[in-house]
Parts: sequence; C-alpha cells; structure tokens
Amino acid sequence: MPRIMNSSSILTAVLLGFSIISLSGETPPARSEKAMSIFDGKSLQGWESPATQLWAVKDGCLTGGDGNKIPYNDFLCTKASYSNFILHLKIKLTGDPKTGFINSGIQIRTARNATGHEVCGYQCDYGEPAWYAAIYDEGRRNRLMMKSNMEALRPVIKLWDWNDYIIKADGSHIQTWINGVQGVDYHEVDADIANDGIIGIQVHGGGNTLVQVKDVLIEELPPTPDAPTWKSLGGVDGQRAKLKPQANAAAPKINAVQNLTALKEFEASVIKPLGADGKPLNLGFETGTLEGWKVEGNAWEGQPIKGDTVAARNHGQSNHAGQYWIGGYEKMGDKGTGTLTSAAFEV
Repeated sequence: MPRIMNSSSILTAVLLGFSIISLSGETPPARSEKAMSIFDGKSLQGWESPATQLWAVKDGCLTGGDGNKIPYNDFLCTKASYSNFILHLKIKLTGDPKTGFINSGIQIRTARNATGHEVCGYQCDYGEPAWYAAIYDEGRRNRLMMKSNMEALRPVIKLWDWNDYIIKADGSHIQTWINGVQGVDYHEVDADIANDGIIGIQVHGGGNTLVQVKDVLIEELPPTPDAPTWKSLGGVDGQRAKLKPQANAAAPKINAVQNLTALKEFEASVIKPLGADGKPLNLGFETGTLEGWKVEGNAWEGQPIKGDTVAARNHGQSNHAGQYWIGGYEKMGDKGTGTLTSAAFEV
C-alpha cells in the first residue's frame, strides 16, 4: 500500500528518495518467444502461501480472497527466485469499497519473513484511487518509491475488470505498464538493495477483496554482474539492518472524489435481482425493514439491526456490509427461532 510523498524536482527525488511522477512514456516490451508460463492454470504448483485458506485456483486464475473481509495482508509467492526479467500477466481486482481498502499488487525481488505472513521487497502496486503501477517498498523501507503517472493511466484502467500488467526489472531499473501505458520508470539509487527474489501476488487486508491473476509469463534476462542478493545481504534481517526502514510511514491520502467514483462504479456493476414488480429486492435490508421477506417465528423481532452493535459490546466486529444486518442475538439472545425467506428471483 503506497504512502504518497511530494517532491519539488526530479533532482531532489533522486538524491533523497522521495516520490516523483514518472514523466516518460516508453512503449512496453512485446512478449518474447522466450517467455515461459509460471502458472499452469489449474493448480498452485510452484506457488505457496502460509494462509492456504485465502488462495485457490478458480476459473483458471490464481485467486486471493473469497469475498469476505481480509484480516491482514497476505501473499501468494513463487517458490522460484528471479533476478532480471520481463513479467507479463493479467489482473482483476474486485471488492466493495464500503467494507474497507480494496488493493493488491505484484511483489518482485522479494523475500519472505522467517515467521508470519509478511514479505519484504518491491511491490508494483495496483488499486484505487491512484496506486496503479506505482512502486512501493513493502516491509523494507515501507514507503512509496515512485508515484505512477495516473493522468496517463486513468483513461485506460478498466475498473473491476481485467487489465494487462507488464513489469520489467533489469539491474537497478524497474518499469511498469498497464494496458500499454507506462506507470513508472524507476531507477534504484541505493546500492544495498537485493537484486533477486520471489514474485508474489498481494491480497490487501481491510476490505472484502477478491484478486485474480492469470496468463502469467516471465522472460528471464541476463543477470547483473556482482549485484547484491538476499543471501549476500544476510537475508531480511541483514537487509533491514543496512537500510533502517521507516517503521511508521504516513498513511496514504485518499482522494474522496476518486474513491466515490470507484464506489459508484462498483455499485453499478453489481447485479440487482428484481421482483415481480420490476423493482430491486430488499436483499441487503438497506431499507431498514424486512419488506419483501416472508417472516416465520420470533427470531426476527426488531430486525434488521443498524450499525456495529457487536463492536459496541466489545465482542469484536460484525464485519457486515452496508448499514443494516440480521443479528437475532441482539434482540432475542439465543431464544429466537424461525425462518426468513426472500421473494423468488432470477439469476
């Protein structure tokens, strides 16, 4: 997840490592005959994650999340390590912005922590409102390394749909493209940065996120002579010791207008089942009533519930979407019984 920092000039950005907007517009490299697939389209062979419940192959895609709230950042990573390469893939990110931050990204030249689910390395970011194709240093320097050119990218981004992502890493030079438009043209100025590592897909914690990736191909390029590696730097701990990363980086600034636009586009993309009268059904209870539902028994008295009353009782969070939810315990405890049946609708 990026943390945006402003800079006054390219010179300042190079010397101090601040964020800058990429101004170049180089054409992306074409897919070579040398590019090899690293995902077979049917299994997780060659990939791994400690959170096996969050990752699967669905519809021929590497899939992170199941539509429920993601508890923390997690990463599905290759078992193999890569140094210089051109990576081609297709990515689709969906989720309800009402539930929290919807974000993903592609880790490159990365290493896993010895314990836990976190990783350290470059992340080629992906998500609203302005993280697409930016470079963030995940778990290491913990800051945005280069802001992407969103003026150029915005017109080609297919929100909540499939987008082509190309990443080229060659020596200290890293470039990104989405749908043929360049995001960043980044040059690493720190000599003590690992030039190798695994490739990973992030599903960001906080929201009801679903990320899918397919058609993953990599063309390996000649290695950089005498380039630092995770092993030569002493692993994650050795790398961190040399860099002294910022542990408390500033939170990203959310553009309210762009966030609202993304929310409206998401809502417009959701299928809204209609009743016999042609009007949307009250399936999410957002009318604040049980209108359109057949109610049997006493379990539904005082329903639906508004707000997170679970959190108010210091019992965690309900994690519901929208303002209203069905919480029988809130009114009846464990005593109520009954059934609640919606009207019939076509899918």
